[in-house]
Amino acid sequence: MPLPQLALSELHIPLLVQTWTSRKTIPAKIIEHSETYEATSLFANMDYEVDELRRDIEVCKLAAPKNLQVNIPHNRAVIEPGVILNKNQQAYGVRRFLCSPLLFVIPF
Repeated sequence: MPLPQLALSELHIPLLVQTWTSRKTIPAKIIEHSETYEATSLFANMDYEVDELRRDIEVCKLAAPKNLQVNIPHNRAVIEPGVILNKNQQAYGVRRFLCSPLLFVIPF
């Protein structure tokens, strides 16, 4: 068992690491997993790239009729993208190379 899973396991906190290769199916898979584990809330860091924003919007749309609370706060940047503009009044681009983790809240 990888170290983060082992440390959390000792605290009786399960950690599932899942990889999906098709980006278009990710929102439905996230909702499917939340239902499997009877999660009541979903937490994730906001990603600002276009594909990730579309993914997060779709997750919110799919979660609403299932009464799943989705919390996607502004990520760890000092200033949210779009607040500071260049001389052409355009937002600076944001690049990230790691996926944001998702956290399901499972009632016990």
